[in-house]
Amino acid sequence: MGKYAAMLVALLLVAAAFFLPVRLSRWQDEQLLDDPHVTSYDKEREGFAESTQLSAAEKLLLLRSGTLTQVDLGGETVQGLYVVSRNARGEIERRIEHIAEFSSAAAIDGKAKEEVTVRYELEADEQEIRSAQEVWDQRLNAVWSELGGLQSLGGLPELWGAEVELEYTGGGEVVYMDPDGGVRFPVFSLSLSGHPYSISLTLDEQSGRILSFVLTWARDAQLNWGGRGPDRFGGVWRDYWGLDSVSSTWYSDYIREILSCPEESLRSNGDYNANGQVVFAYDGQSLPISLSNWVSSSRNGALFWN
Repeated sequence: MGKYAAMLVALLLVAAAFFLPVRLSRWQDEQLLDDPHVTSYDKEREGFAESTQLSAAEKLLLLRSGTLTQVDLGGETVQGLYVVSRNARGEIERRIEHIAEFSSAAAIDGKAKEEVTVRYELEADEQEIRSAQEVWDQRLNAVWSELGGLQSLGGLPELWGAEVELEYTGGGEVVYMDPDGGVRFPVFSLSLSGHPYSISLTLDEQSGRILSFVLTWARDAQLNWGGRGPDRFGGVWRDYWGLDSVSSTWYSDYIREILSCPEESLRSNGDYNANGQVVFAYDGQSLPISLSNWVSSSRNGALFWN
């Protein structure tokens, strides 16, 4: 009996050596199917976020150098409403309503590719979409704070009041990098619109700083810089970007007219465009930032910064 028992044990060990690994592998696969690991919204951007953290001033210098290449991250174009209101206690509250629509190219009826809207069904992609919406919630609230700070200091004219309902559009996520790949940083675009103003922004992903803007207004509106006018504009943007200085000659009559777009200029010149620049300095280097406007009696006015 001892001999037969030893043979039986040996056979069981051989069987286990062949079949146990297969069973374990199958069990692990079943576990993965029961507990799926969804790739989060930020995974594809992690490699870029690990790059050296440059200051906003350093990024502006690099952007002005013209040596950077641009990599489009793709991603969705998000839309919705950004609502700022007061509750029953008089406290300011913010509410964001997303439209789960994303822009992509597709062939329609065998014709050339056209831009179409694809509506996501919140099933397998629900977690990713929820993660993306959380990212844009954070961006929208941060941008609103940035705009409020710049307006209060004089870096922007007064736009909307304390309570407002704005349409927003976000997207345009790209990474700038040098040819050697040693420096790279992501930016994204965001626009807010509510009569009579609309503002389109390019923002640094890492710091949340506004790098450029296009501000437009309806023909029945004017830019309101408050009692002091735009005389703090250059100094505010110097401090906001962390630059060393702004040229003392930046606030000429010509630059003031570009910023304020007075009605008398439109009456005397008709539709017009004016172009100038504000010169900053950082780390011993000159940094000229472009400033221009387009003003029309029949359409909107527009102010372009950087």
